[in-house]
Amino acid sequence: MAIQRCSCTASAFAPRTGLHSWHSFRRCVVSPSTCRVMAARTASTFVAFHVVGHSQGAFIGLGLALDAPERVRSLVAIGTPAVALGARLDSLRFLAKPGIGPLLLSMPKPARAYRGILARTIGLQAVESAPEALIRATYLGTQRRAFGTTISTYLREMFKGVDAKPQRYVLTDEELARIDRPVLIVWGRDDIGFQTTSEARERAALIQNARFELVPGGHEPWLDDLASTAQQVSDFLVRQPSGDRRAYV
Repeated sequence: MAIQRCSCTASAFAPRTGLHSWHSFRRCVVSPSTCRVMAARTASTFVAFHVVGHSQGAFIGLGLALDAPERVRSLVAIGTPAVALGARLDSLRFLAKPGIGPLLLSMPKPARAYRGILARTIGLQAVESAPEALIRATYLGTQRRAFGTTISTYLREMFKGVDAKPQRYVLTDEELARIDRPVLIVWGRDDIGFQTTSEARERAALIQNARFELVPGGHEPWLDDLASTAQQVSDFLVRQPSGDRRAYV
């Protein structure tokens, strides 16, 4: 199975606005010119993909399955998909505040302090299991000039949608029921910081063709137990109809 990677997945797969204003949301992270180039590239090269997303990627994947089902063969959503299933991320709101949010996110951090922050975010076992090169790469990412502004802007738009009436980005019961693509939700048993497992399972059950599987670990369960997560994803994908088995991550 071929794995395709792209830094602007949302722009490539969301050709129309839909109910959640995905266009306004993805403008926070990619430029309009990049959106047009990637949309043209995917439209001319592929018809639909098996989409695999984690966290915010899973959040966008659910939106794609709802608003652009012709682009999605199937979806694997790993970890809490941001606010899509109703998770409450209120502890992150201070990072969305103009001024203070970008400042805190951009503040220089010694590598040792960064590891501590990461351990509190994804779990100590995940940090200890992760390749040192991966930890180093994520640390260097936080040192880039636009990192703080990008993350803070992204969070601000998400919380604006959560607070709006009617809400954007939080999928309603009716919207979840409209998703007709095969969906696998892989949830770490310890991924309970923003939403309980029982609540997530209840919301996922509203998707007509969805499986909800618990695996060892936290928000990034493949770092805690790679074999368990990989087995769930592999078993799900091989059950899909034959044809182009490309997966977009």
